Amino acid sequence: MEFVLDYDVKTCDKKLNNLKKKNNIKVAFLILAHKNPSQIVDFINALDCEQTAFFIHIDKKSNIIDDSCLNQIKDKKNVIFTQKRERITWGGYGDVAATLLLLEEALERDEFDYISLHSGQDLPISNKYEILEFLKQNQGREFIKFFSHKIQGWWPPKPMDRINYYWFIEELGLEKSWKIYEMQKKAKDKRKFLKDIKPFAGWQWWTITKECGEYIIDYVDKNESYCDFYKYTLLPDEGFFQTIILNSYLKHRVVNDNLRYTEGKSGEMHPHILTKKCFNKIINSNKLFARKFDINVDKEIIEMILNRIM
Repeated sequence: MEFVLDYDVKTCDKKLNNLKKKNNIKVAFLILAHKNPSQIVDFINALDCEQTAFFIHIDKKSNIIDDSCLNQIKDKKNVIFTQKRERITWGGYGDVAATLLLLEEALERDEFDYISLHSGQDLPISNKYEILEFLKQNQGREFIKFFSHKIQGWWPPKPMDRINYYWFIEELGLEKSWKIYEMQKKAKDKRKFLKDIKPFAGWQWWTITKECGEYIIDYVDKNESYCDFYKYTLLPDEGFFQTIILNSYLKHRVVNDNLRYTEGKSGEMHPHILTKKCFNKIINSNKLFARKFDINVDKEIIEMILNRIM
């Protein structure tokens, strides 16, 4: 499978040349879900094999955990639902907390080489064995999209405001928290970022090594103030993990590509729902996964992709 990535080959290869390559690798797929249970089943069936396992967190507000559709995967030994469930509020810390739950669960269960974070509306767009082979050939690299908070065309118009001011999304919701944010701006009452740490931003979804996952959990356990800071930021899931990784020794292993195909316009708050009109762009994207899909919007595109990769 051809795959072109935007990274410094010499730098990465120098850092990775001492890593022992394995004949077979194991991958843990972490899934954050709240709707459309049949799509969770499709994702798992497309990737299910001896080398993969699936860890699923269902939003505490959602009742899909009781949907009969999930019965066909609940008895699988390599499918684990988290017992603890976080209440997810868009823009709040819940996504970070749920991701940490999944990460800890995966690290405690087995010796995985890679850990890949997904929403319940993702699909693989390559065959599972092609995905495993790609990760095998790129062992030791961390695939996570990152950029500066000063990026243009992000939301809100001044992206640094995500971390420069207090946001109380979990407590008050976005609308009320926005009003408090406006008051802080008017008063020029900015927060100070964490000492000796450079903030980064990026997309929520990533594919990282076990070593990187262990580093994240260890860092969080030892730096409670870091979590406390991000609990009162806007959309912390789009920066929390990038900032940890890119301020660590692992930064030289990061490939600035999260292997996912998405569509959306600059400044928009959500990616577009992919439809059958997107099919050719998806399959020619040179990515491993795509999002986001919605069976209630376009079922045909899901069937087209599954027929192609299975």
